[in-house]
Amino acid sequence: MIPPAVLRPVRKLPRAQWLLVALLSLFSALALPRLQVEADMNAAISSPALIDDSAGPMVDAWLDPPVVLLATWRAEKLDGFATALSDLVFELQLEDRADGVVSAFSLLEPESGMSPLDAAAEGRAGTEAALRQVRDMPFGPQFISRDLRASVVLISGQAEDLAGLGGRYQACDTGDDLCLREIGSAAIEDSITTQLRLDNAYLPFLSGLISAAIVAFWYRSLGTAVLLMIPPSFGLMWFFGAMAAAGVPLDMFNSLVPPVVLTLGLADMLHMKRAGETLDPDAGAAALRRKVLLPITVTSLTTALAFASMAFEDSAALRRLAFCGASGITLLWLSVVLLGPAVTLHRNAGRRAAPAGRQLSGRLLSLAQGALGRPRAILGAGCVAFGLGATAVLLTAPNFEFQENLPRGSVAEAVSEAMDAGLAMAPLFVLLADADAEEEQAAIRTLYGTAPPDASALGALRTERGGLVLPLPVPTDMTARDLRTLEERLRADLPEGVTAQVTGYPLSVANTILPTIARLQLVQLSCFLLLAATIGVAMRSLRVGVITLLTNALPLMAIYVAMALDPGWITVSATVAMIIASGIVADDTVHMLWASRDGDRLDLRQGLRRTLEPITLTTLCLVSAFAVVGLSGLPGLQLLAMLMVLALVVAWLADVLLLPASFDIGGTR
Repeated sequence: MIPPAVLRPVRKLPRAQWLLVALLSLFSALALPRLQVEADMNAAISSPALIDDSAGPMVDAWLDPPVVLLATWRAEKLDGFATALSDLVFELQLEDRADGVVSAFSLLEPESGMSPLDAAAEGRAGTEAALRQVRDMPFGPQFISRDLRASVVLISGQAEDLAGLGGRYQACDTGDDLCLREIGSAAIEDSITTQLRLDNAYLPFLSGLISAAIVAFWYRSLGTAVLLMIPPSFGLMWFFGAMAAAGVPLDMFNSLVPPVVLTLGLADMLHMKRAGETLDPDAGAAALRRKVLLPITVTSLTTALAFASMAFEDSAALRRLAFCGASGITLLWLSVVLLGPAVTLHRNAGRRAAPAGRQLSGRLLSLAQGALGRPRAILGAGCVAFGLGATAVLLTAPNFEFQENLPRGSVAEAVSEAMDAGLAMAPLFVLLADADAEEEQAAIRTLYGTAPPDASALGALRTERGGLVLPLPVPTDMTARDLRTLEERLRADLPEGVTAQVTGYPLSVANTILPTIARLQLVQLSCFLLLAATIGVAMRSLRVGVITLLTNALPLMAIYVAMALDPGWITVSATVAMIIASGIVADDTVHMLWASRDGDRLDLRQGLRRTLEPITLTTLCLVSAFAVVGLSGLPGLQLLAMLMVLALVVAWLADVLLLPASFDIGGTR
């Protein structure tokens, strides 16, 4: 049941506005059951062409198999390992949904055409000796671990057809000698999807709850907090309805949007409440709307444009984030404009801040005014910080690790165990399309450092056109730049005259994401310049635009410095954080400049006195909201949230100290 305190301001809206709010809410409520959660590992990259020649059955199953089972033998003696593994592979081969199964049994002896493990499973050879024989074969280390106690089984086919297949065969109870765990893309996507559902079940609610608690403490009024959360809550409901109606699922990136919508809406309401306190008590909603419409529109526009700028990337995940962010901010703006004045002017919203908030903001104002007595020192410190940030920008290159977004848990532990043992998951491939037998043998010797096997042993790796595809596994902790370096080294080390295509899923991801990060940084720069131009036009001053450009650059440079210190590169999460931050950090700047107008001049000291309270309160709410997002089980979201917290803190310091100091030294307009 909706509390009467929530409905009362909504009922007092003009009929046209009330009808629009009712229709949007009804539409969202009907669409919400269709909202989906998805973790498509390929959504973040463009569709790569892995092998441009018709590959053999072994390579087809190895490109990016949806289901990969890690089989670990727990018994003290290895005697039964081959038999248990043979039974598992036989059952999997009978599955109608599986197009192919590749395992250690796929490696055959040239003379007999049989796998050494077949003899061990039938009792004609010792298991340990057979396992060592397989491991010593070319490509054997990718199927048998160094301690001979772990192996992988790759099941290829359509991902939707194989859904749930791994779960049927996973058995890792205490008493099982053969422990089976799924480590393929299907298991990873399921792990991420489960974490996303959990995050979205409580993170937006927790963000709103903590923000409301901060507002309630600040104003010493629970009713004020509840009323100020009404417009953001409606905006969030409309956003979820729009996503469901458009068929856009929640994923690893756009899951950040709900907390952003909720907290930015609260920030707008706090600025609106502060503006309402300066109006005549008899002023109506129209007067309040005129007073705050321009700054709220400018801040919403800059944030929406920051999100929308990612729509041009060849990545489904980033295009979703662009749509979700831009539409979420737009619907939030609509809810604040429609509902905000009625809520703010409601008698229960409170006219003045209670002592808790007033005393804190008063002390902060005294500290800020004391510091502003030395504007040149502040400007000098700002220049030093700017120099450090510029150095980090120039020296920190894009990069990423493939496991950086994998949630902690059994899947992550199994993946780490498999890759530590060098077992196959998603290797690189070296395609020799036109090499003769001697060149192929030389390439194998170069790649694996082993004596070339008999040609018959390579049959499973032959393409339909006679080429040879050689797999080369890479560990998950290998960065994207390491992979590109490896590709260059492989090409350089191959014998003269051998032309090879180096490809594979990890390299395709690296070749897609690294340029994406670089382009997104250019997008961020473009958004930043557009933001400064927008502020300059709104304030009718080129000088104001330039000063705010330099001031608002510091929060983004702080992200560069943090990433330069650890891990030493710029990731997708950091780049997305910078783009989102470029829109958010300007909000308080715009509100302060708008409050600083005094005829034809700007008085930033006056603007600081008028806006320090809402700026501080909104920063507290935003920091707490992103700190809650940092509780996510997804490492990428955790990093993004912590970088946003850093940017918001630096933005508050820049707005409160550096911005007024810059105008003090340069003079006011």
